[in-house]
Amino acid sequence: MIKTFFSEKALFLAAQTEVDSSTLFRTHFQAKAGTGVLTCAAEDYVEVFLNGQLLDLVQISALPPEKYVLRLPVDLQDGDNELIFRVHTLGIDIFSHITGLPGLIAEISQAGKILSSSNTKWQVAPDVSHVQTQMRRTAQLGFIRVCDLRKTELHWQNAVPVESCPWEFIAPPLPAMEFSPAKPCTLVQTGVLMRKNQTENPALDCMQDLLSPRQAHIITSFEHTFADLNGCPLRVGTEKAPLTFRMNEDADGVYAIFELDAQCAGYPEIIVKCQDEIVLDFAWGEHLADGRVRAKIHGRGFANRFFLPGGCHNLSSRLERIGARFLECHITGPGASTVVLHKIGLAIASPVMPPEEEFDCSDQMLLALDKVARHTLNCCMHEHYEDSPWREQALYAYDGRNQALFGYFVRGNTAFARNSFDLLGRNRCDNGLLRLTSPGKYERTIPIFSCAWISALYEYTLFSGDETLMQEHKKTVREILETLLTNYDQETGLARLPWPENVWHFYEWVPGLDKAEKEGDNLSCLFNLYLAEALACAEKMYEFQDFVSAESLCQATELYFRDSAAGCYRSADGMEIKHEHTQAMMLRTKIPAGEMRKKALQFLMDNRAEQASFSAMPMVLDAMLQGTPESRAALEKRIFSDWGPMLLSGASTFYEVSGGSLAFDGAGSLCHGWSALPAFYARRVVLGVFPLAPGFRSFEVCPYPGNLFQAKGKIPTPHGKISVSWHKEDDIVKCRVAYPKTCKIITRNYPEFPVEWELHSQ
Repeated sequence: MIKTFFSEKALFLAAQTEVDSSTLFRTHFQAKAGTGVLTCAAEDYVEVFLNGQLLDLVQISALPPEKYVLRLPVDLQDGDNELIFRVHTLGIDIFSHITGLPGLIAEISQAGKILSSSNTKWQVAPDVSHVQTQMRRTAQLGFIRVCDLRKTELHWQNAVPVESCPWEFIAPPLPAMEFSPAKPCTLVQTGVLMRKNQTENPALDCMQDLLSPRQAHIITSFEHTFADLNGCPLRVGTEKAPLTFRMNEDADGVYAIFELDAQCAGYPEIIVKCQDEIVLDFAWGEHLADGRVRAKIHGRGFANRFFLPGGCHNLSSRLERIGARFLECHITGPGASTVVLHKIGLAIASPVMPPEEEFDCSDQMLLALDKVARHTLNCCMHEHYEDSPWREQALYAYDGRNQALFGYFVRGNTAFARNSFDLLGRNRCDNGLLRLTSPGKYERTIPIFSCAWISALYEYTLFSGDETLMQEHKKTVREILETLLTNYDQETGLARLPWPENVWHFYEWVPGLDKAEKEGDNLSCLFNLYLAEALACAEKMYEFQDFVSAESLCQATELYFRDSAAGCYRSADGMEIKHEHTQAMMLRTKIPAGEMRKKALQFLMDNRAEQASFSAMPMVLDAMLQGTPESRAALEKRIFSDWGPMLLSGASTFYEVSGGSLAFDGAGSLCHGWSALPAFYARRVVLGVFPLAPGFRSFEVCPYPGNLFQAKGKIPTPHGKISVSWHKEDDIVKCRVAYPKTCKIITRNYPEFPVEWELHSQ
């Protein structure tokens, strides 16, 4: 596999194996001025410098023994060129990476000629500036980074190749991410700080420092006078707009807090100049609810530290992507009296994606919700879907299903979805179910996430028309269903909860559904309904005949968990709390009939149940949409009442749960892909488009105007775009649909909104 990407001269060179260690590799080569191609792969993470310039290249994670090979066009100078690689060894498994044998293989070429290949003539040295803290960033991520740039004495020696390379080198399934340079940010606050005792943890120190704000013109100087700014925010953070700190009083240092234009995910870019030694602590976060960035939350730490000698230092890095809306710098040490910050910000890394399709309507609030939802989706997509760019950066099946479903409508990102669901399906626990995340090696698993993955495979097929993914994972789907049906109870017709080791019976973040209370709670309504949905999708994909049918499982679940007196459905035996999530999932099956269906739907609308959190809202949306005129009106109101407060509070992305930053003991995420439902609502509900056959070979249009006067938009499909435009005229909705002639359209309308159709196949 090496020869597929590298010449025979290229060797996999060994890096340090210690946990949280860093190794430098160096080579010089001759070239002509022009474009070259760098090809490399490293374990665990790598950043590359060509002639002193940091390259926009990041190692992305695969499932061992596979290792993605990266290719990047580079600008070479005439004569001598220098390449330096910094390889960071994690030495531990995290939620988005499984560690392996550390090292580097690389090659630089120009016009088809190999200029240099990694071999024993290359030099290697321990990175003496890297401080091995082994302090975890979070339980899901790597380590807090501490760099001591006062240490400069490197002991270079010839590199040593690995005798037997364990990696199977493959091409990445997606194009390399695109980088955009850091934008100016807004200076929010600055002042002096007092630091009683400096600890080894920069995140802790950033939280414990006593901050005393000062007017910006007292503590800083800027190329513009404040009178020139006319009250506008002070935009800094680029080399054209440096910020100079001048501490003229008795304090331990200075600090500054900066706001980015919006929540985003990217790689830190910092250039700082100091006359004497300083300690620069760089922290980041999603809010300023504490009057500063919440850098330390229990065992989590969102800060790095740099020990800097006098001079100008470029601290920009491609080793770790961070998610943030606010950046914070604490500067202490002898040189803190005069420090020039030439640059601070994030270089945004984005996957190569189809463009977003248009949506417009008569309600400015819905347009604003749609915009924030789309930005939330974008922040949670890099090499795969990720739940939160700030706290975890992990690919979960349940989260990924929501993100993919929302994204299909916005930009038809089926190739991206395929890669994520393939990663999930190829990473399973010993018990047969999917691991909690992929690529990761965490042994704990959530059964309904495996169900959600099966359903996501079917939805992927519907939206993409590509049936190869479901066929590749046919065996995996069968084995997951066999595991989930291991405890099938013939008497009740229900599947009892599997209780193998490391199983977490989670459904959503609300009381009663965040875990099974005890092992005796082995009959769960939601477990059986998610399993039934997975069975139904498997029946459509593979025509499996040897499992219990999805319909019979739904019927048994409806009968067993029906609470006729309360007019709703129980979530589990002995559980007093009634859940909106449970009612919605049951109503989606269309099994409840007659008076019981009316009562359950009314129970949903009366808010008598524990409300569903954002993650489960697609299920609630589906149930209310197929209900009554009253339930659809309640759904429209719910979209604005649940997501509107976030928008009005100034959020640029949607929260993990409604509690925002206060949730999870102060660790709640303010950017979570599973919460981007308004983008889905605008297209699935308002425009009313949904595929009925793989690849939109047939599709439905059933618009729901609600209180809107008009709406229009486009939905991407493999055959071309479906364009929907409607407006109200008296009591009629006049709807024009243009669609690819290779697709079959089925029109439908809700009884409260008669539609006059104008159809155009093209």
